[in-house]
Parts: sequence; structure tokens; C-alpha cells
Amino acid sequence: MSDNNTCPTRPAGDDSNAQASTAFVQTASVIPSKRVASIAALRTYAPTADNWVEVLGYYIAGDGGGGLFYGSTSGPFTDNGGTIITQNAGTANSAWLRPASNIVSVVQFGGQPDGTDATSFMNAAAAYLNSIGGGILQIPLLGNWRMNWSLLYPNIIVQGVGGKADSDTYAIHPYSIASAPITMGNGMVEVRGSMLVNLSLSGSDGTA
Repeated sequence: MSDNNTCPTRPAGDDSNAQASTAFVQTASVIPSKRVASIAALRTYAPTADNWVEVLGYYIAGDGGGGLFYGSTSGPFTDNGGTIITQNAGTANSAWLRPASNIVSVVQFGGQPDGTDATSFMNAAAAYLNSIGGGILQIPLLGNWRMNWSLLYPNIIVQGVGGKADSDTYAIHPYSIASAPITMGNGMVEVRGSMLVNLSLSGSDGTA
């Protein structure tokens, strides 16, 4: 990518604790060479350097998990299911990359509020943010979120969109009632600078 496509500062409105040295790609003037419906469809195309593709959704168009990706052949890259997409879903010398950002959503990593277990998608999104020094992990859609997730990294803000907890409407529930839907740390790691913002959680009392 050419130097004039990157900006060494954070996007406007981002006041997270992530490192300011992250290079953010400006996409306002990008014209994608193709549009595809899903991440699975994106994997069918071999990445080429500086070629942009618009993905309309993670699984289907309009589900919130799409976005712009650019091709890079300067690997190796390891697929993380969200910001790095390889054709073989593993390690490869070329990949489709989301523009770098310290604000990501679990939906961009495959999570959906449909009652399925979103724990692995939260793990993948948090691991990405930890790799760049921290940032904001959004749970951007109201619905039937289910997970048993532990936040094990510092400097990560988990941000929801609220929702009344009355009768557990739009609350985030445990996938397994053996533990809470979200916990901070595990008693062995420090999560300094991390917090939960604007989330409604349903507990793990056996009735969730």
C-alpha cells in the first residue's frame, strides 16, 4: 500500500487506550474492484496487492459483518476470521486485510445475536485488539447474544448498545449456565484499563 493511504493517528472520536502508532487506512476514496456477498465468497478470490473488495456481510449481505478489504502478498499471514482472511483459512503468503483500526465488532469476526455461542468470536476480536495494544470491542446489535467469555487482556473496552434488562430483553445471556456470559480476568492475569460499557448481562443462576 502506498504511504498516502495511511494515517498515523486515530480516527476522530476514538479515545481508547490503544497505541496511537497503529496505521489507519483511509477508505473514503476507495473504489472496490468487486463486491462479494460474504467472507466465504471472499475466500474464493486470490488476494492481489492493493486490490480492494467490498464484502456485503459476514454470512449474508446486510448482517453487519462486511466491509472493505485490500489484498496483500507480503505475508506470511495467519487467518483470524475477522481482519485477516486467507483462502485456506490458515497461514498463507497472501491475504485479504481489513483496514487497521482499534475499533472492531464481534460481528466482523463472525458473531451474531442468534442464540449460537459467540465465545470464540469474542476471543478472536479481543486477541486482535490485544495485538495492536488495545481498543474498543463492540457488540453492535441487539438480539439473542449467548456466550461464556472471559476478557483476559488489558486496555480493551467492551461496548454494547444498551437495551433494557427488564425480563432479560436484549440482555447478553450465558451460552452455558455454568458461568456468567462475560467475566473480567481469571484471577491470574491483569486486565488493567479494560471495562464494560453499556451492556445488559443476564447471570448464571441456572435460569438464564
